[in-house]
Amino acid sequence: MNKTELLKYLIDEIEEYADVMGLGDCLTPSSFAAFLSVRTRSIAGDKAPEQPDRLDINIARDFALIYRYSRSYVKRAMQDSKLQTLEEYTYLATLLTGGVMTKTELNNANAMEKTSGAEVIQRLIKKGLVSQQASRTDRRSMDVSITEEGRQEIFKIFAPLKKSAALLTSSLKEGQKVLLSRIQTVLCADNHQLFLEHRETPLEELAELKGVTVDNTTTSHGRASRGVSAGNK
Repeated sequence: MNKTELLKYLIDEIEEYADVMGLGDCLTPSSFAAFLSVRTRSIAGDKAPEQPDRLDINIARDFALIYRYSRSYVKRAMQDSKLQTLEEYTYLATLLTGGVMTKTELNNANAMEKTSGAEVIQRLIKKGLVSQQASRTDRRSMDVSITEEGRQEIFKIFAPLKKSAALLTSSLKEGQKVLLSRIQTVLCADNHQLFLEHRETPLEELAELKGVTVDNTTTSHGRASRGVSAGNK
């Protein structure tokens, strides 16, 4: 590859990188280097590239595993705290930054169903970390807010929680963290919209809405292939 070909290759990779990252300050040399490192390792054959029909399954599986690892670290970080679950922490943290909220707003912000969210809120109220009062706008609902005791509790565990978060991503370089964070932001925003607007929509209708198609042919191992291609409509 001569200099002209190399330059064209880099321009193409930069365009692909910008598409993934979007616009903004997150477009940095370090995150591009991390992006390019992953791409070139795949091209060079350091590791066999994932088959398209396995990518989505593997991504979903890895997210589930990472969530479990995170819960394990957070549980240890909160071992001396009144907060006992990751959900209790995220609810309290949401109220710390969001101020007074309705229970529905709090549940939606944490992507929790009404019944499960109500259980988390009730536990926090019993522990004196959250208070509830009649809604300012709707007499049929209740507003919730963090108490002073709740503020003290969450400030007390900030340091160990930061350590648990750093432990989870300790194997990544700074540019890789930036790249991963941007990708997660895109995924969270897209799926949060689906959660808010289509939480009762059947899976098949959601797939059609998002332009998702699935190849249900059987693989040589007798398992259904789950290749997925998606395009936002």
